[in-house]
Amino acid sequence: MKTIQKARIFLILIPILILTACTTEFFTTDKTLVSWVSINNMDVNGGSILTLQDGELFDGIILSEHGDSWIAGSEDDRSTTATDNTSLVAPGIGEFEQIAIVYKGDEILIYRDAVLQSRYKAEIIDLLNSNTNMVVFGPSHYGGKGAVSGAIEDARIYSKALSEEELKQLQPNKSSRIKPYAWWDFEGDEVRDRTGRYEFHNLGVWEDVELKNGKLILKKHDCQLIAAMTYVPETPEWPENPPGNWPTYHLAHPGPGIAFPGDPNPAFYYKGRYHLHYIYENPYGFMYAHLSSTDMVHWEWQPTVLGPPKTGHGMFSGTGFFTREGKPAMIYHGWGSSRNHIMYGLDDKLDEWTDPEVIIPRHENGDEAKIDQWDPDCWQIDGTYYALSGGEDPGLLKSDDLKNWIYLGKLLHEDYPSDLGVSRYEDISCANIFRI
Repeated sequence: MKTIQKARIFLILIPILILTACTTEFFTTDKTLVSWVSINNMDVNGGSILTLQDGELFDGIILSEHGDSWIAGSEDDRSTTATDNTSLVAPGIGEFEQIAIVYKGDEILIYRDAVLQSRYKAEIIDLLNSNTNMVVFGPSHYGGKGAVSGAIEDARIYSKALSEEELKQLQPNKSSRIKPYAWWDFEGDEVRDRTGRYEFHNLGVWEDVELKNGKLILKKHDCQLIAAMTYVPETPEWPENPPGNWPTYHLAHPGPGIAFPGDPNPAFYYKGRYHLHYIYENPYGFMYAHLSSTDMVHWEWQPTVLGPPKTGHGMFSGTGFFTREGKPAMIYHGWGSSRNHIMYGLDDKLDEWTDPEVIIPRHENGDEAKIDQWDPDCWQIDGTYYALSGGEDPGLLKSDDLKNWIYLGKLLHEDYPSDLGVSRYEDISCANIFRI
């Protein structure tokens, strides 16, 4: 006879830790800045051919203020050292050369055409892990001074300290075995980072910076290219303890960005609040700051939403007005587009706006009227909209629907008297026309 014993079954739970790959990048403080550049004017100096910046901190390839050497520029000269003449990296004139600065551990190494020129100890900081960093060409850094005059064929940032042999293998406009953190080859009609890391590019001031024949051309002072990542709307805020020389009754721009402030622009009284916009510049380009108030004495900044990330162009001067239906609208010049545009408010706080609609002036026969467009104005007379193109000797337009615009000719008559004390070709920008 078999004895059958009861079996006890134990369920053992073993905790299992599953590790999955993390897509978030992490970088050390090591990095390499490399640029292929040709300088044509040594008297224009103190600027950068490639600067990586986060807030007030930056590292860059800077042409010294004497124009006699390439240096590792930084805030408060953190990464710059006094060197004797034998270790100066003097720029060539009229010839393209590869200039590289390698940040490795606690050392900085400066190369010309992959040949070591200078090496020294310095404080190396992390600038790669921030999602708010930017890249600057032209001035020493964003908000800084200095300039370079010449052409940049290619510029790259690597998230490692490249060796001399690795620098030798790099060629402009050709991909490298080592993946760059960011890369500009300046090919095509628009500036773009070929890695896709920097989505927005703010190209220059006036005509002194351009893309030409696959190169970034920097001509003189006050020209720059700034590359920035995805835009998150910022809101200026007045500090609790402003400097003693700041005005406290009149409006002043507290930052971020650069402003005087610029021109005050579209103003409204809407839904019980006064609204005012003004121009300031941040790494993404020219923006409209937006304030509102119930008494025109106490002002509150609202999110900065109007600028290149939304509109595709910078925000220059214009006018706020109301449509026949009472909808708030603004007409303004789109910096970089050579056109004037109209947008319409979508919410009670005027924080949301339609996409811009371009103004295309046409003759009665439907042909486009080729006129200069600059800081405009728009108003109504007996239900018809009129617009002024802005600038010198501006054109006059009319529309029944704010979409189809007929060119009426010049605002000022050909027989404009010469003895009025104001020239017919006076700059009539940012004008407001209204019945007295």
